[in-house]
Amino acid sequence: MEDLINIKNIHDYDDKFYNDFLNTIKDEKKEKIKKVIKEDEKKRKILGEYLFYDLLKEIDIDYNDVLIKYNEHGKPLIDNYDIYYNISHKDDYSVCIISSKKVGIDIEKIKETDNKVLRFIATEKENIKSDEDYTFLYTLKEAYYKMIGTGLGNFKDIEFYITNEGIKSNKNIEIKSIKNDDYIISIIKDAC
Repeated sequence: MEDLINIKNIHDYDDKFYNDFLNTIKDEKKEKIKKVIKEDEKKRKILGEYLFYDLLKEIDIDYNDVLIKYNEHGKPLIDNYDIYYNISHKDDYSVCIISSKKVGIDIEKIKETDNKVLRFIATEKENIKSDEDYTFLYTLKEAYYKMIGTGLGNFKDIEFYITNEGIKSNKNIEIKSIKNDDYIISIIKDAC
């Protein structure tokens, strides 16, 4: 199966869409979303769930037939189909991916390098030369930990090297990063 990915801006839809789709969302997630206070955050979460719903339709799976269970760290896993998914949100955007392999995705706006954070996440081998490199590295590491589903770990356990030939790693994973306007979207998949 080819990976399916979708990204949307929360402003692409009106309030009626969000109110209507909230009623479609599975009860457990719906209740969590209802507790969100900030309206834009609530919209990002609803939109992320809609993207998941919409991508499932592309592979002829009914959203309501999907059974979600959670691992001990809270990562959602599809229990009754051999597919994986992940959702990420940032600012006005939500992004979702469905894959036949374990997958993690992260989206971040290109941001100024924070040297304190950089010392925490980067190894000496990771050569960060720009704010864009910094954001690529940050999203790659976030996506990796979302893929393995353990919550954030030691960021220095995984290394990424941005080269002329692409992005390489010290782990057996598939790597893809996309620049979309002022945002970086990174996808990490299990290579097995």
